[in-house]
Amino acid sequence: MSASAKNEPSEATGQPLSMPIDNPAFPVSPITFGARYGLTVITQAELELLQQLLPLPLSAVGNKLIIQFNFNTITSPIQVDYPNVTVIVPAVFGDQAGLYFARVYEGSAQATMLSIWGREIWGFPKVAADVEVIRHSSSGTARMVCANGIAKANVLVEFTDTPAFEKPQSDLSVFCRKIIPRSDGQGNHIDQLVLAPILNTRERHVAARIIQCDFQLDLGGKQRTVPVDKDATAFWYDQDPGLVLNLGRDIHDYLAK
Repeated sequence: MSASAKNEPSEATGQPLSMPIDNPAFPVSPITFGARYGLTVITQAELELLQQLLPLPLSAVGNKLIIQFNFNTITSPIQVDYPNVTVIVPAVFGDQAGLYFARVYEGSAQATMLSIWGREIWGFPKVAADVEVIRHSSSGTARMVCANGIAKANVLVEFTDTPAFEKPQSDLSVFCRKIIPRSDGQGNHIDQLVLAPILNTRERHVAARIIQCDFQLDLGGKQRTVPVDKDATAFWYDQDPGLVLNLGRDIHDYLAK
């Protein structure tokens, strides 16, 4: 199935699929965000863990694991505010580099809708969760409890005296595994690896020192503790409005014969 294919009926029911086949990001493209903020932790992880988080044929780049606690605002094509936690692995596919979103734990009353988007379009394990990220005067806190009771996080950081750093606009490439299950439950209608662009905006970073970072993710239905050293990189970010998710392109078809 090429990226140019249009919305087609389900083989089992004859009804249209729940989103355009040609959109690897969200039901309607482009998606525009308002101001965003959150807490980022970048730690070193075992290569074995990173490879378990990545689908073949992706390979990890280095040994970094990025954990982000975000508060997002979508301004178009719908209006919605929601927090989430993303687990990200820098990866490569041949000579193409990008960020693979290995897990997304979605908060807010819209979690069910957002989880459907993630399951059917982005494809990564996107699960409803109780998520909170708060900036205090001299510290930041974040917590997450996943609905499945397996993944959990509790983070406390203190801001350092380092002056805030302004990160200029820098676009990103994101790998996503777009999975659309068959309505009869017999496998998948679409299973593709997609490389999608994110038109990024300027960010302001405030450096932080980790006081506490407990993080457990779900891996194969079991809880896996991710050790985070207190010397790991941590910062609070505030992002300008205008981040845009656009259409991507299919780069690997898992259903190809």
